Amino acid sequence: MQTKDNTKYLAACLVMLIVAFIQCYRTVHDLHWASEPDFDRDIAYIRGMLTGHYGQDPNMAGQYMWYNPLLFVCETVIVKITGLPINIVVARAGAFLNIINPIVFFIVVVKLFDYKVALASLLCFLFLVSGNLPCWGAATYSPWLISDTFVQFIDVRDLADWTLSMIERNETGAYNAQGVAGRVTMGDVLKECKSVSGSDASFTWASEEFLLRENVAAWTDMPLWLPIEAAPHLKGFMVINGDKAVRAGLSFRSLNDTIAATLAWYQETRNDPLKAGLDSNREQSLLGKLHASR
Repeated sequence: MQTKDNTKYLAACLVMLIVAFIQCYRTVHDLHWASEPDFDRDIAYIRGMLTGHYGQDPNMAGQYMWYNPLLFVCETVIVKITGLPINIVVARAGAFLNIINPIVFFIVVVKLFDYKVALASLLCFLFLVSGNLPCWGAATYSPWLISDTFVQFIDVRDLADWTLSMIERNETGAYNAQGVAGRVTMGDVLKECKSVSGSDASFTWASEEFLLRENVAAWTDMPLWLPIEAAPHLKGFMVINGDKAVRAGLSFRSLNDTIAATLAWYQETRNDPLKAGLDSNREQSLLGKLHASR
């Protein structure tokens, strides 16, 4: 379908975007401070970029942010251009930046289908889909899917080798000795487990909200999973900077090697009760509830 033959659909799209823009304005025009504590972190991050400290985590000295910085870059540019206070921009910009999403979504659906489908999809996107987070906050914070969450751990053999070498060299000091931050995701670990074991397992991704609602215990029921809601005092625990230890000789074997050794250990001790992880009955129960909710 040619664009010139679909002027009425483009006009309807424009009208819906204008209505959404007006609603965004009505929602945020008098806001001065956002209601979520995470926005305080956002304000500090923007202030850091304005003072030339791009990427540094304002909550943890010497650490760097582990999630997408694009939003904060956009808000920093807005502060720079308009001269508005950072708290005003953080409280109000999210709603207007969100308008970019449906515009791109409309274009993609047009390419995949046609203007009629794209218009109906845009209507649903803008006005029929809602969540627990208000529109003005959605651009600033979205819960991570577990598959995309970074995990951080270290093979005990690597830690032991490095510790012995430090003793032999008579070196002392405070070190963060763990895997490289921001390199391995939960999805990477599970895919490698499937590959090493030769399993035909399939993965069903659940939201953190679902797992918390079903009282799945972080770290014990679900190893390597540590949501902020379950342990706010351990925020950033999975993205600790260990560069100092690496400079002191700490090295890491491959993920494949670690998983293969763990599997071999499990096969030797599989009659012993495990101290972490879900048993098969509870896992099946959770999967049933998850599939029923979709």
